[in-house]
Amino acid sequence: MTEEEGRLCTASLDPPVTKESLNELELNKIVNDARLRHDLNFEHEIMFRPNTLGTRGANKKHEEDLYFEALANELDRYIRHGANPPSPPSRPRTCPATTNRKSHNPATTPRRVPRMIAAIREVVKTLVPAAKWQTVDDQFDVELRMQELESGICDMARLIEWLGELLLCSCSPMRDSMVMAMVTKTREAISAQDAQRLVNAIKDLFGVLETMKLV
Repeated sequence: MTEEEGRLCTASLDPPVTKESLNELELNKIVNDARLRHDLNFEHEIMFRPNTLGTRGANKKHEEDLYFEALANELDRYIRHGANPPSPPSRPRTCPATTNRKSHNPATTPRRVPRMIAAIREVVKTLVPAAKWQTVDDQFDVELRMQELESGICDMARLIEWLGELLLCSCSPMRDSMVMAMVTKTREAISAQDAQRLVNAIKDLFGVLETMKLV
């Protein structure tokens, strides 16, 4: 097994930012934290931010790097090969993250892309009014988007542009530049058929979503 295949086996199937990972920021948990309530009352400039310090922060970054490298590998198939993504090598695998005992068909192999789409959908719904939830569900319909990707007809640039417009209507004006930069990077990455650049744009998207929840 190559080093790249090893990363696919050990990398998380879920993105670093999910609805569950942001649960600790729910209002009821903040209200029940006496120390935090005190800080909020007397430190008006307090801001939330991800914990990137110490061993825990280093481990988190390592896990995120592995995840995004594995994600880039998956996205590359769709970006460069469109409707005909190459099948995995036919030799036997022992990694459950990349092997399906019944078939090596990519369509039946567990992947990060559909789980990423679902994660973005669920996080976005925590940031926008309930009246927008059905539209978000429709835009981030996992089954539909995966069918489009596998058929080579998914307009990812248009999807991200729509999401950018939604976020601009929902976030603080101070985040506008972050959102617009993310949309531009996504459009340029897709135009260049560059999976790594697309993953960098996706990192920015998760950063925007996390910041909107944290701050």
